[in-house]
Amino acid sequence: MIKCVCWSARVFNIFRFIAIVLSMSTVSFAAAAIPTNGGFETGNLSGWSTIGDANVENPTLGINPPSGHFQAIITTRSNIQMNPELPFSGANAVNISALETFTMGFVSSQIRFLLELNGYGNISASEGSAIQTTFSASAGESLSFLYNFLTAEGGSNDFAFVSVQPVGGFDGPDLLADVLTSTPVLSPTIPIPGGSVPGFFWNAETGYHQFSHVFAEDGLYSLTIGVADTGDTEAGSALLIDDVTLQAASSIPAPGSLALLGLGLAGIGCGRRRKQSV
Repeated sequence: MIKCVCWSARVFNIFRFIAIVLSMSTVSFAAAAIPTNGGFETGNLSGWSTIGDANVENPTLGINPPSGHFQAIITTRSNIQMNPELPFSGANAVNISALETFTMGFVSSQIRFLLELNGYGNISASEGSAIQTTFSASAGESLSFLYNFLTAEGGSNDFAFVSVQPVGGFDGPDLLADVLTSTPVLSPTIPIPGGSVPGFFWNAETGYHQFSHVFAEDGLYSLTIGVADTGDTEAGSALLIDDVTLQAASSIPAPGSLALLGLGLAGIGCGRRRKQSV
């Protein structure tokens, strides 16, 4: 009877040790805060800062949102182009310097470097549009959104980009899509003020894809999503955006806690073998 009591105490202590280890080393986060109006279901861009031609569209655009009834659209359209393309928002796309300042807080060559990385270093970006929001994130949380790149370009390599950076810091933008990665499809019917016309503005699209980014540190971050025109300004491009979400990390044991768990279980096994040999 005494041996049985000692064995029970040993098991109890081992499991108590394991519980303490897991509680201290498990990766766990509270529910993440969703960026304001991440699905654009308000029917507008509330919660977002904008520059250039940025608006919210419903399925009458000719392309259905991945979810809900609305999706954001940013374009390179301008009513001062050689072949006028009326902006969706009533505001023209802005020059590349203004777009860079909006994205990064200062003018640099970072966005132009995207062209060089993509094999079009001799062509400069000329104009574009973007949307931006600011939010808090914790280490391990994941930011994601869906995007669809539309274009009517055939010779110039228009592109879409994203920048996720700490407020007050700089990480540089990443390429989302460009003309080279678009797949030609039948053009949708594009509505313009005063009516609609068959969609010769954009005759290719990538279809919706997902972008995701996992945060390494807690902090306040800005998300900027943009589209830029390169070379000529006669043919334009656009980017559809939807379902911007911030997801919390899963509650999973860290590697160190798993190792300690294994040691604890091994201790139980050794204890049982000793008990059986007595």
